[in-house]
Amino acid sequence: MEDVPDTVTDSVTDSDTDTVTDSVTVYDYCIVGGGVLGCAIGKTLLEKEPDAKILIVEKFANAGFGNSSRSNALYRNIFDTELNIQISASSLLYYGSEEAKGEDFGRREIGYLFLWTQEQYDTYLEPSLDHQGERFSFFDFLDAHSIDYEVFNAEQLKQRWPDLELEPTGELAEMIAANKISWGFWGKNCGAYLPDLVVKHYLKKFMQMGGQTLYNTRVTALKLGAVDSAEFDPDYVPAVWQPHEIKAIEVDRDGQSSYIHSKRFVLATGAWINQLLDPLGGRSMIKAKKRQLFTIDHVSDFIFSNNFSQDHSTIPFVILPTGGVYIKPLDKAGALVVGTSDKIGRSFAPTYSLRGDRDLDAEMDDPQAEDDFFMYNILPIMQAYFPGVFDDLTKIKGSAGHYAYSIDGNPVIDKVKGVPNLFFASGASGSGIMKADSIARLCAAVARGEPVAKLFNGTEIDVRIFGVETRDLPDETLVL
Repeated sequence: MEDVPDTVTDSVTDSDTDTVTDSVTVYDYCIVGGGVLGCAIGKTLLEKEPDAKILIVEKFANAGFGNSSRSNALYRNIFDTELNIQISASSLLYYGSEEAKGEDFGRREIGYLFLWTQEQYDTYLEPSLDHQGERFSFFDFLDAHSIDYEVFNAEQLKQRWPDLELEPTGELAEMIAANKISWGFWGKNCGAYLPDLVVKHYLKKFMQMGGQTLYNTRVTALKLGAVDSAEFDPDYVPAVWQPHEIKAIEVDRDGQSSYIHSKRFVLATGAWINQLLDPLGGRSMIKAKKRQLFTIDHVSDFIFSNNFSQDHSTIPFVILPTGGVYIKPLDKAGALVVGTSDKIGRSFAPTYSLRGDRDLDAEMDDPQAEDDFFMYNILPIMQAYFPGVFDDLTKIKGSAGHYAYSIDGNPVIDKVKGVPNLFFASGASGSGIMKADSIARLCAAVARGEPVAKLFNGTEIDVRIFGVETRDLPDETLVL
């Protein structure tokens, strides 16, 4: 990613300064977090307010160096709620429109292949989804939204993918309780992006419109003040009877503490959201949990030799029916990326320590993959369903990041209660790249006090449904 210089070193005030002077820059918006959501929000706000002074503050050396860079960056249009279809479809339409202008997001449309047991398949035949006042089956629901897919029975799967063992047997299969595969569901218009190219796109647009950035800068506190006070005193705590607002953020840069002032603040910190909201007493409905990806090299024969589709040279992105293990092919590298969304047994991450515990900060900022997790959890499942393919595997490369999970798997976009100039967007729950454009438009509407957000595809959505106390979202069950 291109190196964008720090451009706002004259707009921070020293921590010993008690008041804001005329020489201090006061931004219209200060966005905390330079990942894909922060950059997309900045770009969207400038499109709506071209004359606004907007600053993105990022703790790492450049935009997208946090969890955005660790993303699997998958996309799909396969959901079982109207809302998620709308949000993802709008973002994907935006990316497609930019690709038509020559933008490169590294997109590879390889499809999603869900491998199902008979029991799973039967549940999708039931009329359980609401659409226009009627109850639809999953397949009828997708048909109503003109989503391109194909369903394969066991015999068809075996013809297309000889290496796939539909009914694993033997000691290993018994040990992991491997489920029998009876059906395959292939979402055709799905695939993967390169996350750094997506972030770079939004950052470039943001900078071209006059946005500013400040890197290597850690936000350490949100500083409250009284709404009617013109002066800034970092040690002053408003009384309960005074209306509150955020007067500044305290930042640490190269060991030096200072303040940044803005009329409005937007937190796009993802998994780090509670580091700032908890000390303030704000609620996010977000928890962070570590997720790991492992790369297996030198498997070109496996990913290319199976002629699953004439339209694609590799196998699709695959979700196995045991353990939630998924497999993503990397065609240019001749490699696989594998992982699983382990939930119970994987703790939510402690996102900060009031004592300044460096170990906790290091775990959040630079999480490490666990080779043992791959060897004892993921590898046995892959060996059961692809016997002989991965038996001699000795070396893998792991990486790790954090999902910002919301309580219901949907984004949380809101104004912090009692603080009229503080907003946040988090809880993408692993869908940040795929839904970034829509989330940015929703967040921009909230920050601007607009009750309805208009997405790129023209869909209008009441932003209150994403709030903490006004939340009214459907239950999305097709979540990885």
